[in-house]
Amino acid sequence: MAPRNNAEIEHGSDENLAAHPSPLAEKQAANPRIIVNYSKMQLQWINVGFFSVTTLLAIYGAFFVTFRRETLLCMSILYAATMLGITAGYHRLWSHRAYEATAPLRSFLALAGAGAFQGSILWWCRHHRVHHRWTDTDRDPYSAQKGLFWSHIGWLLFTKQETSSRVHIYSHDLEQDPVVAWQHRNYVWLAPTISLALPTLLAGLGWGDWQGGFFHAAILRMTLTHHATFCVNSLAHYLGEANYDDERTPRDHIVTAVITFGEGYHNFHHEFPRDYRNAIRWWQFDPTKWFIWSCSRVGLVHGLRRFPENELHKARVLMATKRLEEEKRRINWGQPVHELPHITWDECRRRNHYR
Repeated sequence: MAPRNNAEIEHGSDENLAAHPSPLAEKQAANPRIIVNYSKMQLQWINVGFFSVTTLLAIYGAFFVTFRRETLLCMSILYAATMLGITAGYHRLWSHRAYEATAPLRSFLALAGAGAFQGSILWWCRHHRVHHRWTDTDRDPYSAQKGLFWSHIGWLLFTKQETSSRVHIYSHDLEQDPVVAWQHRNYVWLAPTISLALPTLLAGLGWGDWQGGFFHAAILRMTLTHHATFCVNSLAHYLGEANYDDERTPRDHIVTAVITFGEGYHNFHHEFPRDYRNAIRWWQFDPTKWFIWSCSRVGLVHGLRRFPENELHKARVLMATKRLEEEKRRINWGQPVHELPHITWDECRRRNHYR
């Protein structure tokens, strides 16, 4: 459901850097904005058609199909399940190996992820590992340096006219995983069955709401899941603070965390990707972390990976130091001591008319 090649680009440059640029300016110069040349790309018509039709159907259902309480409850449960399939499954379990899961939980997450209709585990995780390996570069499939539209959905809608060599990334562990391999082989029928047929049948057979089951529990829920996940690639690289590293675009923000089911503390995640948490404070919103931790309490999850607090503290202190240095650069400290004139005591007395 997405292009295999990155877009042809032209690199921008900052020709007006000051003689003594700040660390932020130096960072921006080292990671220039990448201009996407859409005139040299082709539309991925299958993806364009898929997202156009599902979006239009979702809008129609939201405004012209009556919402029923039972269907809304079904939609909410399926939304949470399919989001966890992506965040706890595709992302934290298979992409980053942040924890180990038993066969029943792995099977549930594989099926729930297929219900999100975002590609197979193997396809999704390969792209995500490339994203982490080459963040903000031309090799990053959804680089934030190419703009908000590109990182959100543009990379799925466009591809280059000419072919190029595929970016290789380690995925042998995924290929040898029986759950991943089974889901990948059967994804073509699993995704529409779980994402579209199952919600429609549940609402239709359960309480007679066939229209609501299709338009709300299936299409609207799937569309919301798509764009919530896409916000991890787009909004999480634009909105918020760089609390652990400022060399790349990922940011931490509560709004993104709420939208993405806990993936919004993205600056932390890119600095410590194998930590099963995105939010490390008890008051921060991360339902995916709470789900994984809860599963560990009942024996479905083990081997939770957490970076040592000392490493997290070092990163925060380094960022605080950078911000302090930046503030110091903005202050006019006056003439440096070593540039002050040298005068004798008698000259000082004379200048001040001292007797």
